[in-house]
Amino acid sequence: MSEFEQHIWDDFWTIANDPVKAEELGIRAAHGNAASIRVQVGKKYQLKRRSTGEFSLRLMDDDALKVVCSN
Repeated sequence: MSEFEQHIWDDFWTIANDPVKAEELGIRAAHGNAASIRVQVGKKYQLKRRSTGEFSLRLMDDDALKVVCSN
């Protein structure tokens, strides 16, 4: 495993909860096949259930929260 890959695994949950850090590292997605994330106090998350029974869980950014709250 490269030093870069080790860094990603060592900081996986930090990166998954920090879109800016993920973008800086060139990471577009940090998730498994099941919707899972280690939630952090003070962050907002969106849980969506699909008609197929699947669901998604994602970190909400400030712009997305404005859209959700204004509707």
